[in-house]
Amino acid sequence: MFCWNFPREIPHSISVRESTMYCPAVMNRLLRMTVHQATVKSVGFSSDLVDMGARLQVNVESILGKYTWGAKRYCRKLMKEDLLGFVGSDSHNTKTRIPNIGAGAAYVSKKMGEAYAERIFHDNPMEILRDAGEI
Repeated sequence: MFCWNFPREIPHSISVRESTMYCPAVMNRLLRMTVHQATVKSVGFSSDLVDMGARLQVNVESILGKYTWGAKRYCRKLMKEDLLGFVGSDSHNTKTRIPNIGAGAAYVSKKMGEAYAERIFHDNPMEILRDAGEI
């Protein structure tokens, strides 16, 4: 069990995960905390996490700006710095929290290019599944 003392404890927790076979660390909730608690002027903290071996995930709704303008801006910076590894849907059902993966992929393709969109929406997730022996 991890006790988060944001952000000081995060690097320690990543090293604990690495030593207990939780690699690669997909840092979705952590990134959400970063967006809410850190400034959107810099992606330095996220860059440090990637340098430590973390693979960052954001929700497609954040990329599309459905939550806040700041979250969208932060996601755009992550993409420009090539720090984003995955995109999740955060969908819980098909009525109120529907998956917008198609809209997100189209948006990322337009802004960052098709090859980049293919990597974060398809190739990187497939790599995780292959590494886990799922495919």
